[in-house]
Amino acid sequence: MPPLVESRGRLPKQLPGQPPRPAPIWIISATFLSLLALLVACGGGDKAPTGNSDPQLAEGQRLFQANCTSCHSLKADVRVIGPSLAGVSERAATRTAGLSAEAYIRQSIVDPDAYVVDGFNDLMPKNFGNRFDEKELAALTAYLMALE
Repeated sequence: MPPLVESRGRLPKQLPGQPPRPAPIWIISATFLSLLALLVACGGGDKAPTGNSDPQLAEGQRLFQANCTSCHSLKADVRVIGPSLAGVSERAATRTAGLSAEAYIRQSIVDPDAYVVDGFNDLMPKNFGNRFDEKELAALTAYLMALE
């Protein structure tokens, strides 16, 4: 029988004539969880603004889909990694005394450590304040404010 070649961190090579090896359980689990998160994130929401004729809301929706859907759902009570953002403007209005819903949402994007929702870990990227310019922040905030 030929010797196995060192794998160097990879699975050993399949020997000729042997039945195929099943994938390790961690690969199957990671793949399943990734696909599940993708399906939930792509599910969108029934009450998300669509077909926006307002260019600012359309830009906000584009930014949300490109940067936020991997962690936030637009369906009520659907938890991906972060909280659902369905109806976020209503919750944001009462979250912190002295801050409007719009100010709370903007602050949560720019400085996510400032307000971490109970039951969630502080996992939101910290670079959105530098990644988005003022126009993009305004568009993303307006889009989130328009969600029902």
